Amino acid sequence: DGVVPTPECEKLLPIIREFIKMGDSILLQAKNITDIPIKIRIGVAHLRIYTWLMKSLMLYKEEHNQIDVDLIYGTSSDLAKQVENGNLHFAIITRRNGFFEWEPLWTDEAVAWVPSKNEISLQETVSLTDFESESCVFSFFNEETDYSLIFNQYHIHPNVQIVTSDEYATYSAVESGLGISINLRLSSLRGNEKLSVKSLNPKIYLSIGIAYSKDLSKDAHQIMIDFKSSCNEFIKNMD
Repeated sequence: DGVVPTPECEKLLPIIREFIKMGDSILLQAKNITDIPIKIRIGVAHLRIYTWLMKSLMLYKEEHNQIDVDLIYGTSSDLAKQVENGNLHFAIITRRNGFFEWEPLWTDEAVAWVPSKNEISLQETVSLTDFESESCVFSFFNEETDYSLIFNQYHIHPNVQIVTSDEYATYSAVESGLGISINLRLSSLRGNEKLSVKSLNPKIYLSIGIAYSKDLSKDAHQIMIDFKSSCNEFIKNMD
């Protein structure tokens, strides 16, 4: 069920976090002296966001010539914890609570992905109870995710038949007729005759934004600002 820190370990956590901050400070000073790029770690919970983030990284690289970035894909819950623990500078996620700063970007609808050949694709909406009777496909099934929180809230026990490693694999499985799933409308590709995107019943909306460290470095902050700008541009043009 995971490792539980001892009371002694809990006491050491603030000191460890302070060491991490000191390390970032030393690296920042080193960059100012040697012009060596600092490694910036960014978490992404929704793969479609990579398109927007790449534009931000390109702008940063144009100004600084060099760039050293780690992009970490994972669940919103896991990435939020990594920001909280100082392992990530910031993460673009569905809202979670934690000891970090939060910058909301937009509100997105959670929708059902349904194979077009499945008869429930003819329904105007998909009831959450349909996930108990239909075969389901989900990624990160054993972790806390947007959909696991939704199911817990409404006391739904999904009939999970296939577990994938990311939402693109989930999309492909649904497209192939292997089951239904839940994802953001943002991540739902349009014009696919093999897959229908349906609102849930009840309708569910989620806040998407940036969780970031309270001690964000100058370089990480600049990338975050550029990301917000490119993100707002895409959102403005979204249907």
